Amino acid sequence: MQEGRYVYARDYHNGFAAVQLDDGRWSFIDKSGKLQKGRYEKVEAYREGFAAVKLEDGWTFVDEKGKLQEGRYKKVNYYHEGFAAVKLNNDEWAFVDKNGNLQKGRYVYARDYHNGFAAVRVSLIEWTFIDKNGKRQWNTCSKVRDYEEGFAAVELMKNYTDEERKWAYVDENGNLLDGRYNCAFSFKKGFAKVSLSAYNNLVEIDKSENIYMDKDKWPYWLEKEPEMYKFIPPSYLKDKEFLNKVSTLLKYKLIQEVNKVEFHASYDRMSDLQGQFKYCKKIMDIIDKKNEEAGVVADGDDKDVLKQRKEFEKSKKEMIEEIEEEFGE
Repeated sequence: MQEGRYVYARDYHNGFAAVQLDDGRWSFIDKSGKLQKGRYEKVEAYREGFAAVKLEDGWTFVDEKGKLQEGRYKKVNYYHEGFAAVKLNNDEWAFVDKNGNLQKGRYVYARDYHNGFAAVRVSLIEWTFIDKNGKRQWNTCSKVRDYEEGFAAVELMKNYTDEERKWAYVDENGNLLDGRYNCAFSFKKGFAKVSLSAYNNLVEIDKSENIYMDKDKWPYWLEKEPEMYKFIPPSYLKDKEFLNKVSTLLKYKLIQEVNKVEFHASYDRMSDLQGQFKYCKKIMDIIDKKNEEAGVVADGDDKDVLKQRKEFEKSKKEMIEEIEEEFGE
């Protein structure tokens, strides 16, 4: 075989290309075409300075100088954030660092490290997370997504029906956030998609678990109930604590009401009317309490708000009468 000619050659990856020799074994060449001395049954691409290679007695890793680690494993993953998940000869999984040292932990299965944490399966139905010291960061759960932007979506272990919310988010300190969802996805650019009903209609939440409907990122309850704008003093819409309080109160029940599909149109109509009254009233109660605590004086924009609130009380009364007349409640 002429120099630089091989049975098969893969693309360069991180400075090295895998090549198959005449005898069927594999090795690597650098960008100058220099061939490493090592010969292997199978090889994977270089990642973080190491390539996974298979010898007669199992898989191991080779560095960029061609030096092999001592450990031999049934299966290996790429190095990711300084560690590689490996399957031991007893079928347990563990992590090996770049010096070839194994962490103490042993698992049914292990994923790669991602943003400082690795998801590991500790039984057939239980997952948890470990940090780079191998320390567990949270209690067990039945499903997990990788950490993104400081949070991981997890499916809780409690027995739930299909319609109950069982997903939540856990932060890097192992603290479980308050929200519960039918399904939850990883955060991207500060927002995550979640489902709040069994009908899988997705909305977005921020890291404070406020709910948003569209790309403008207005709170969901304001998007769904645009009439609420005129009942809230403009200054309050800039008050994050106030918006969070309202969102926390309404976000689950409101979306459950909106997503509900039951029986026939008259039921939906009744549901809509009751929902409007119930949620408008709750928002008004919060505004009243905030006004009382802050000692708000009706001047400027607030005069208009008071006028609009009187109109709201009138429409609220008409709403109740309409419900009672149409549905006998």
